[in-house]
Amino acid sequence: MSKFKINENGQLLIELLLAIAAAAVIIMLGSQLLMVSLRSGKVSSERDAAVGLAKETFEAVRAAAGEKWQNLYNLTKGSAAYYPQKPAGKWMLVSGTESVTVGGVAYNRSFSVQNVCRDAASRDITGITDSGGAATACVASGGNNDPSTQRVTVLVSWGEDSVSWSEYAARWQNLICLQTDWSGGTGSGTTTCPTTTHGGATSIDTSGGTLKLTP
Repeated sequence: MSKFKINENGQLLIELLLAIAAAAVIIMLGSQLLMVSLRSGKVSSERDAAVGLAKETFEAVRAAAGEKWQNLYNLTKGSAAYYPQKPAGKWMLVSGTESVTVGGVAYNRSFSVQNVCRDAASRDITGITDSGGAATACVASGGNNDPSTQRVTVLVSWGEDSVSWSEYAARWQNLICLQTDWSGGTGSGTTTCPTTTHGGATSIDTSGGTLKLTP
């Protein structure tokens, strides 16, 4: 009778140890799954913030280009970095890389600009110009340089992660200048908008009381 009780106690001890081991395994697996879930949620949240910063950059670039196309077109092409800034109620495109903190995470964002080539007949985009967009020739991609289209590439990086993609910005309106004066003379050169005086009259035919533009 005593021997039976000893064996029964030993079996209960083994079952208890197995139950504890099983519980430990379940807890460990549950903890790992929880950590993976939290990590995944953190990565997703950070990426959403990065995408938001990239979208804001594209919107700022379009706003600046819509106000004046030269704000975008005159930027150095290729690998030069720029970022949007809004110091006085309107977007400006500033040279460099901006550091932005969102939700306690530090992000670096910038964008670059490249000239675009289009097929002469179809007007389809064939690629960017040669030399990373710095030149205006379209030898590699074919077609002709289109000064009314620019490719904007946005990069947002944080930690060891980053998001980057490109979109096209196109000029959809032009500034019309009104010629009202020719006081500059033929030797002073031609001025740009919004100035209303021009200095070169060599291609103007004033016969008959009208102004006629000639090649």
